[in-house]
Amino acid sequence: MVQTVCQEYIAELEQIVAETGKGGNQTLGARNATRAVG
Repeated sequence: MVQTVCQEYIAELEQIVAETGKGGNQTLGARNATRAVG
């Protein structure tokens, strides 16, 4: 259940990053932060 929430959260972050045109490094940082939380 927690993994599902984290995966959805990651997907939302990746979409936001893509829309704002930011670099992939921030997406990786978001993934690491989500892993720490999840």
